[in-house]
Amino acid sequence: MKGLLRWEFRKLIINQKLIWLIFATLLVQVLIGLLSKPRLYVTYNLEIYKELTAEYGGVYREEVKEEIRLKLEEYAIKKEEYQGIVTGYEMYGMGIQEEYESACFYLTEINIYESALRALLAKTDYLDSVKEHSPVLTYDLELSDYLERFEINLVSNVFCLLFSVLLFFESSISGMDQLLTPSVTGRKRIRLAKWVIAMVLCVLATSLFYLLGFLFAVTRWNFCSLDIPAVSLEYFKQWPKNLSILEALGVLFLYRQLQSLAAVALVGIWSRFSKNIIGAAVLFGVVTVIMYGIL
Repeated sequence: MKGLLRWEFRKLIINQKLIWLIFATLLVQVLIGLLSKPRLYVTYNLEIYKELTAEYGGVYREEVKEEIRLKLEEYAIKKEEYQGIVTGYEMYGMGIQEEYESACFYLTEINIYESALRALLAKTDYLDSVKEHSPVLTYDLELSDYLERFEINLVSNVFCLLFSVLLFFESSISGMDQLLTPSVTGRKRIRLAKWVIAMVLCVLATSLFYLLGFLFAVTRWNFCSLDIPAVSLEYFKQWPKNLSILEALGVLFLYRQLQSLAAVALVGIWSRFSKNIIGAAVLFGVVTVIMYGIL
């Protein structure tokens, strides 16, 4: 059996299609990681947002929302004052240039702080709805945004689909399995070897792609403290309230491993009864969509 495992694995390794598949999918994953960034990068100054989160952060209190609103009202008054100076100077030549330049500077600063404060205020709307579970207001730069966009790792799924098709279909369609092992017992052992290789590669590939995604996310997104309640992030609103973010991410990763294994296994089962690769791909897609819909 060990010899068969080595043989099946060696066939995959020397198969140029698999080499190109590995190269292409890794390249796509790297490009996605390098080019993607949170939508909020263009919304406000991140250092200001981090500074304000440190000021108002911690276990959420209802008073925080009111404090942020009062601060916004204070900025609105100052903004009106500085805007009057700018308008007077630009339209009527009133005031002196130093005052005008100072007013322009402070208007810019106020706009930056206002944008960050409004982002925090929007976050408190959600935290209000789960306040009984002691959520934490934290500087996470939208970990939820990252999960919504990349938690479904399409690159990983495409890789698992293509390598499972190569493994289960290529030699059977060409008739090589029958030529190499004409006996029923031999063919069963080859199928078992293919299944073992498929499950091992599926786990390794899914782990690798999710690890790459996580590493790129850490460099592009600022992940919040992973030991706070998962309910602090809107993405986990429907999850058990006693989980931390780290535990929730672990459960999510294990579930995605299960989804990949189930989809690859069904491709293997399909190959026993049909040589229709399109049907196998459709089955893989249906299983993937259903399991993503569940969680």
